[in-house]
Amino acid sequence: MSVDHTHLAQLRKDLSSKNAIIPALNELSEMANDTASVEDSAFIEVCHRAFTVLNTRFSATAYWQAGLELFLNVQFTCGEAGVSLPECNEWVSRALEESDEDAKARAKERMRASVRSKPGNPIHGVADDAMTHLALIGSE
Repeated sequence: MSVDHTHLAQLRKDLSSKNAIIPALNELSEMANDTASVEDSAFIEVCHRAFTVLNTRFSATAYWQAGLELFLNVQFTCGEAGVSLPECNEWVSRALEESDEDAKARAKERMRASVRSKPGNPIHGVADDAMTHLALIGSE
Protein backbone atom coordinates (compact mmCIF):
# COMPACT_ATOMS: atom_id res chain seq x y z
CA MET A 1 0.00 0.00 0.00
CA SER A 2 1.42 3.41 -0.92
CA VAL A 3 1.71 6.33 1.46
CA ASP A 4 -0.72 9.25 1.06
CA HIS A 5 1.69 12.20 1.03
CA THR A 6 -1.08 14.78 1.48
CA HIS A 7 -2.23 13.06 4.66
CA LEU A 8 1.37 12.63 5.76
CA ALA A 9 1.90 16.40 5.37
CA GLN A 10 -1.12 17.00 7.62
CA LEU A 11 0.25 14.60 10.24
CA ARG A 12 3.59 16.42 10.10
CA LYS A 13 1.76 19.69 10.74
CA ASP A 14 -0.18 18.10 13.62
CA LEU A 15 3.10 17.26 15.35
CA SER A 16 3.46 20.96 16.18
CA SER A 17 0.14 21.13 18.03
CA LYS A 18 -0.04 20.16 21.69
CA ASN A 19 -3.62 18.97 21.20
CA ALA A 20 -2.98 17.03 18.00
CA ILE A 21 0.44 15.47 18.54
CA ILE A 22 -0.65 12.30 20.35
CA PRO A 23 -3.31 11.37 17.76
CA ALA A 24 -0.76 12.14 15.01
CA LEU A 25 1.87 9.95 16.67
CA ASN A 26 -0.68 7.16 17.09
CA GLU A 27 -1.63 7.33 13.42
CA LEU A 28 2.01 7.40 12.34
CA SER A 29 2.58 4.40 14.60
CA GLU A 30 -0.12 2.47 12.76
CA MET A 31 1.35 3.49 9.42
CA ALA A 32 4.78 2.29 10.59
CA ASN A 33 3.51 -1.28 10.59
CA ASP A 34 3.41 -1.16 6.78
CA THR A 35 6.65 -1.89 4.92
CA ALA A 36 5.73 0.66 2.22
CA SER A 37 5.76 3.40 4.86
CA VAL A 38 9.26 2.70 6.17
CA GLU A 39 10.53 2.49 2.60
CA ASP A 40 9.09 5.96 1.85
CA SER A 41 11.55 8.81 2.50
CA ALA A 42 8.72 11.27 3.24
CA PHE A 43 7.43 9.00 6.01
CA ILE A 44 10.91 8.65 7.51
CA GLU A 45 11.32 12.44 7.36
CA VAL A 46 8.09 12.84 9.37
CA CYS A 47 9.43 10.34 11.92
CA HIS A 48 12.61 12.46 12.18
CA ARG A 49 10.38 15.48 12.71
CA ALA A 50 8.40 13.65 15.41
CA PHE A 51 11.61 12.90 17.31
CA THR A 52 12.84 16.49 16.97
CA VAL A 53 9.53 17.93 18.18
CA LEU A 54 9.38 15.56 21.15
CA ASN A 55 13.00 16.23 22.01
CA THR A 56 12.68 20.01 21.92
CA ARG A 57 9.11 20.78 23.00
CA PHE A 58 7.61 18.01 25.11
CA SER A 59 8.69 16.42 28.36
CA ALA A 60 5.44 14.87 29.61
CA THR A 61 5.48 11.09 29.70
CA ALA A 62 2.26 10.73 27.68
CA TYR A 63 3.82 12.37 24.62
CA TRP A 64 6.95 10.25 24.84
CA GLN A 65 4.94 7.04 25.28
CA ALA A 66 3.12 7.75 22.02
CA GLY A 67 6.49 8.50 20.41
CA LEU A 68 7.96 5.30 21.81
CA GLU A 69 5.19 3.27 20.19
CA LEU A 70 5.94 4.94 16.84
CA PHE A 71 9.69 4.46 17.11
CA LEU A 72 9.39 0.81 18.16
CA ASN A 73 7.07 0.10 15.22
CA VAL A 74 9.45 1.86 12.82
CA GLN A 75 12.41 -0.07 14.27
CA PHE A 76 10.61 -3.41 13.96
CA THR A 77 9.26 -2.82 10.46
CA CYS A 78 12.63 -1.51 9.22
CA GLY A 79 14.27 -4.66 10.56
CA GLU A 80 11.69 -6.87 8.86
CA ALA A 81 11.99 -4.97 5.57
CA GLY A 82 15.79 -4.79 5.64
CA VAL A 83 15.70 -0.98 5.72
CA SER A 84 18.69 0.59 7.47
CA LEU A 85 17.70 3.39 9.85
CA PRO A 86 20.41 3.52 12.55
CA GLU A 87 19.06 6.71 14.17
CA CYS A 88 15.91 4.81 15.10
CA ASN A 89 17.88 3.11 17.89
CA GLU A 90 18.60 6.55 19.36
CA TRP A 91 14.92 7.50 19.07
CA VAL A 92 13.85 4.36 20.92
CA SER A 93 16.47 4.81 23.65
CA ARG A 94 15.52 8.43 24.23
CA ALA A 95 11.80 7.65 24.25
CA LEU A 96 12.34 4.81 26.74
CA GLU A 97 14.30 7.17 28.95
CA GLU A 98 11.61 9.88 28.80
CA SER A 99 8.73 7.42 29.23
CA ASP A 100 10.10 6.06 32.48
CA GLU A 101 9.04 8.29 35.40
CA ASP A 102 11.56 6.67 37.77
CA ALA A 103 14.43 7.29 35.35
CA LYS A 104 13.35 10.91 34.93
CA ALA A 105 13.25 11.40 38.71
CA ARG A 106 16.73 9.88 39.10
CA ALA A 107 18.11 12.09 36.33
CA LYS A 108 16.64 15.21 37.97
CA GLU A 109 18.15 14.26 41.32
CA ARG A 110 21.57 13.62 39.71
CA MET A 111 21.36 17.01 38.04
CA ARG A 112 20.44 18.74 41.33
CA ALA A 113 23.24 16.94 43.16
CA SER A 114 25.81 17.90 40.54
CA VAL A 115 24.74 21.56 40.67
CA ARG A 116 24.94 21.59 44.48
CA SER A 117 28.34 19.89 44.60
CA LYS A 118 30.20 22.04 42.08
CA PRO A 119 32.40 24.45 44.06
CA GLY A 120 32.69 26.85 41.13
CA ASN A 121 28.93 27.13 40.88
CA PRO A 122 27.70 30.62 41.82
CA ILE A 123 24.74 29.10 43.67
CA HIS A 124 27.17 27.02 45.72
CA GLY A 125 29.10 30.17 46.68
CA VAL A 126 25.93 32.02 47.67
CA ALA A 127 24.88 29.15 49.91
CA ASP A 128 28.34 29.05 51.51
CA ASP A 129 28.28 32.82 52.07
CA ALA A 130 24.80 32.64 53.58
CA MET A 131 25.81 29.80 55.90
CA THR A 132 28.94 31.68 56.96
CA HIS A 133 26.87 34.80 57.59
CA LEU A 134 24.35 32.84 59.67
CA ALA A 135 27.17 31.22 61.64
CA LEU A 136 28.68 34.62 62.39
CA ILE A 137 25.33 36.05 63.48
CA GLY A 138 24.74 33.01 65.68
CA SER A 139 28.10 33.41 67.40
CA GLU A 140 27.50 37.05 68.39
